[in-house]
Amino acid sequence: MKRVSKVSIILIIVILMVAMILPACSHKNNVYDGETRTVVDSLGREVEVPANPNMICTLSSFAGPLVCLYGYSDKMMATNNNVLRNTFLKSLCPSLEYAIVVKNSGTMNAESIQALKTDLIFIDNDMYSDPNERAKLNVMGIPYVVVCYETMEQQIEAAMVVGKALGCEDIAQKYVDFYRQAINDVSSTIEAATNRKVYKIYHSINEATRTDAPNDICDNWISVTKCINVATSSTLSVDNGKTIASLEQILEWDPEVVICNEPGVDDNIMSSTAWSGVNAVINNRVYQIPVGITRYGHPNGIETALAIYWLGTKLYPELFDFTIEQKMKEFYKMFFGIDISDEVIAQLIAGDGVRTPKVNN
Repeated sequence: MKRVSKVSIILIIVILMVAMILPACSHKNNVYDGETRTVVDSLGREVEVPANPNMICTLSSFAGPLVCLYGYSDKMMATNNNVLRNTFLKSLCPSLEYAIVVKNSGTMNAESIQALKTDLIFIDNDMYSDPNERAKLNVMGIPYVVVCYETMEQQIEAAMVVGKALGCEDIAQKYVDFYRQAINDVSSTIEAATNRKVYKIYHSINEATRTDAPNDICDNWISVTKCINVATSSTLSVDNGKTIASLEQILEWDPEVVICNEPGVDDNIMSSTAWSGVNAVINNRVYQIPVGITRYGHPNGIETALAIYWLGTKLYPELFDFTIEQKMKEFYKMFFGIDISDEVIAQLIAGDGVRTPKVNN
């Protein structure tokens, strides 16, 4: 008698659990019935996808949380590690406790994806550009939609691509409307304030010296505040797709505000003697960006609108008749139907304990 491996047993158990769970964070309870629709993805590819997908795999760090926001978390039983690291997202969508990681920092696990009887996959452009990964996708024969963007406007378009693929354009449009409203609220309010101070801002992404490239999505949402992003005013080195600023260059820029999207980096900068002469450090204006479903304003994040509201109200609280706490509660209530407590809101703003540490393969 052939011995069944421990991995196989675990996979069988997971599949059985998936089959038994009830929708925990869903607007729909569709079952794939063989009907299809055609969607045009971010690369202009026409893809025939199931009209009512029963099992969704998200290998895009943007599409994963967005699929949950659109109400399909109970169908998303395979995803990447970045999505499942977020404890707040799991609290909003408890069915994610049954989801499995089929891609971490390496290649996707095609066998697990097929074993779950996946009928729709969302991927990013990096994965599509990898000939080995694309070949595996093509061999599986499961329809896949590429979701990618570089700018804020392209992210809005990508959000609609996901909505159209799932047949929930109404919810996607609601998300896009909230996004555009944030841009308008903050830009128009700040622009109307003629005597406001124009801050020099430095944005730290993950590491202290990693920052924005000109006209990328982070540069876009920071520019809504009409302030100066010091990093995009210079030509910086690019290392493996990451824009890097030297400490000497940062000291020369002397930013008045530093915003950090990785918890702990703000404390490191404030306590570092190397940064002690920077204006933002001297005046205690080094801020941790909130972390919710994703890190606010991160290139792969779905809460860019809240990042815009956060930075606008952080820089110019006197100009707005609302607080970031109010906008956060509005967002999570609107898209997840949940009233978030003041204590949880405070934790998200502090970015503390919302994501588990990253483990690379």
